[in-house]
Amino acid sequence: MVTHRLFCLRCGYAWLPKGIKKPKQCPGCKRNDWNTPGRLSASSFLKCVTIWRLVQNCEKIYKEPAPRDRIKLAAESLEIGNVDVYIKMLKEGIKDKNGLLYRLSVVGQIGMQERLTVTSPVTLGW
Repeated sequence: MVTHRLFCLRCGYAWLPKGIKKPKQCPGCKRNDWNTPGRLSASSFLKCVTIWRLVQNCEKIYKEPAPRDRIKLAAESLEIGNVDVYIKMLKEGIKDKNGLLYRLSVVGQIGMQERLTVTSPVTLGW
């Protein structure tokens, strides 16, 4: 029996499967291609992973979840481009060619500012 959480790479829904077989569709969005990420260019993937690592490093330095504005400022200094788009992609989850899933989670807000945290890369074993 599968005891770990599954993530839909299309809508970001997380669930515990009921049986031992690979689920046919996501219970959230009902898509059959729930474990296949959308097409992502190599440069977009690198920008997403760079932002993911910025959040990870910010957490290590400040010992708290990273404010979105701090991440945007650091990413803009690296000339990443539209940071909001890449943060949105990371909230949904991106997968590399080895099956590692990179995600950002919102863990709270201060005023109108989100606080972001990383989830460790998860291996998707399907």
